[in-house]
Amino acid sequence: MKFEFVFMDVLYTQLKTYGKVKLDEPMSKHTTFKIGGPAKYFVIVDDIKKLVELISWLNGEGQKYFILGGGSNLLVRDEGYDGVVIKIDIKQHTFLPDGIEAEAGAQIATLSREALDHKLAGLEWGIGLPGSIGGAVYGNAAYSGKYMADIVDKVEVIHNGEHKVLSNDDCNFANKESVFKHDVYLILKVFLKLRRIETGEEQQKAKEYILEQIKYRAKTQPKGFPSAGCVFKNCEVLVDDIPRFEPHIDSDRVLTILHNYHKIPVGYLIEKVGLRGKKLGGAQVSPEHANFIVNAGGATAQDVLTLIEEIKQKVYTTYGLELEEEVQVV
Repeated sequence: MKFEFVFMDVLYTQLKTYGKVKLDEPMSKHTTFKIGGPAKYFVIVDDIKKLVELISWLNGEGQKYFILGGGSNLLVRDEGYDGVVIKIDIKQHTFLPDGIEAEAGAQIATLSREALDHKLAGLEWGIGLPGSIGGAVYGNAAYSGKYMADIVDKVEVIHNGEHKVLSNDDCNFANKESVFKHDVYLILKVFLKLRRIETGEEQQKAKEYILEQIKYRAKTQPKGFPSAGCVFKNCEVLVDDIPRFEPHIDSDRVLTILHNYHKIPVGYLIEKVGLRGKKLGGAQVSPEHANFIVNAGGATAQDVLTLIEEIKQKVYTTYGLELEEEVQVV
C-alpha cells in the first residue's frame, strides 16, 4: 500500500505539469447525462502543445487514459474510471474564406451560429447539437440526413505518437461511424469545408432555418432532464427489405424517411413496442422522444444500461432489428 501511495503522488505531481488536476473527480459533473462515478485522475488541458506532450508521456508510461470532449453522447459507469480522464478545454477557431479551422474543444453549436455571421453555410443543421467539434467528428454526428462527413475537409491528429493530417476519405466515415472509434487517435483540429453565402436573401434563409431547428428541437426533444442525446443509431434498411417493413408503419413521416433514406427512426420503433415513458430506477425513456433516455432524478449508469438492454430485446423480438448504441459507454 505504501508503494501505491508514493506512485500516485508521483503521477499526480507529473500530471500537474500539463494542466489542472483533480483527484476522484465525479464524472457526473462533466457529462450531459449527469451520471458517472469518479475519475481517479482528472486533468484539464488548455494548450495543444501540453496536450500532445501529456498523451506522449502517458503512452510512454503505459498509463490508462480517456479523452473527454463536451461530455455528450457519453455514459460513464457507476464505478467511475480507474485511470486518467483528460478534459480538453481548447476552443479556439478561425473562420476561413470557405470554411472553419477549429480546435477539438470548440462547441459545434457555437460554430454553427457564428458561421452565418461570416457568410458561410453548410453547418446550420448543427445548431442544436451538444458537445464539441472533436466529438462530432469522432461519432460522425448527424441530423436530418446531414452528417459531419459531408463537410469535413481534413482532421489533424496524433496517432501512434505521430502527428498526421487525415483526409475525409482517411476518416472512414459511415453512419455515426469513423476510424476514430476503432483506433486510438487524438483529434487536435478539424478543418471544415463550407459554402460561401453570396446574397443577403440566402443568409436570411439560413438564419430562418436555424430558428426553425431551434423551435423544432425545443418542441420534440426532452426538456428539463439531463440526457446524452439519442441513445441508438437509426436502423438502416436494405432497399430489398423495405416492402417487409411497410405494413408495420402507420406514420407517413416514417414511411417517407424509409423510402428516401432507407432508415427507420429508432424512436418510432421504441414507441411501437410500448416503451415510451418506461421508467427504471431514476432512468426513463423520454415521453417526448423515445430515442432519448433521461435522468429523471438520481439515475445510475446501471439503470440506463438495464433500460437499454430491455429496449434492444423488445425491438429485436418484434421487428428482428438489432439496435446499435450511439452513446459511448466508459
